[in-house]
Amino acid sequence: MVYSSEIRWFFNSLSEVSPVQKWFNTQQKFFSGQWDRADIYLWQPDLKTHSVKIREGKIEVKILLIDRGVVTINHKSSGIGNDWVKYSFELKESDAENKALLEQFSQTTVETNESLWVRVDKERLLVKFSLDELNDTLSITPEDFWPNEGCGVELTKIKVNQQEYYTFGLEAFSKTKQEKRNLDRVLNHVFTEIQLNNLRSDQSHSYPVFLANLFEA
Repeated sequence: MVYSSEIRWFFNSLSEVSPVQKWFNTQQKFFSGQWDRADIYLWQPDLKTHSVKIREGKIEVKILLIDRGVVTINHKSSGIGNDWVKYSFELKESDAENKALLEQFSQTTVETNESLWVRVDKERLLVKFSLDELNDTLSITPEDFWPNEGCGVELTKIKVNQQEYYTFGLEAFSKTKQEKRNLDRVLNHVFTEIQLNNLRSDQSHSYPVFLANLFEA
């Protein structure tokens, strides 16, 4: 079980967030043009407060705990803040139903009759920050390192039903139930560094809301 505090925006093209891409490039993070992961989401129009997805032999369930509404950043940008809890469960690959479902989505261009699930291909750039509470400082840590207090900042290219989008998001974690504090700290730091001043709350959604909106379109 993992708790998180998050904020995220979605865009139709990379040009809409070119300052964000440039910031990641200064951190030596570049898009390679290769999809490096694929998540299979349960896809229904009413799934806006929780998500169910299959990733790397696990099923992950995220449940919305708190919708914090519109968050203003540096008096210039805004987004929708949410608090979540995530549960992960191992899938039995020997289970015939699980195997059949995964095989349907094993190809990036597969045509499937499965209407309850949708494949989302992703290529993610990630910068992870660690918070030093004693000295009130931030530092960048390796992607595979999990500090007690921190926040991941990501820019991800995604593909849903052959249509590409981009998402910029922050996901904070904490060993002391300070997820929101960690999110706010890194959010203000990153937005000041990038000099972002034009992100809007109507561009801001969680993954479940984004996918539900696509389903209804």
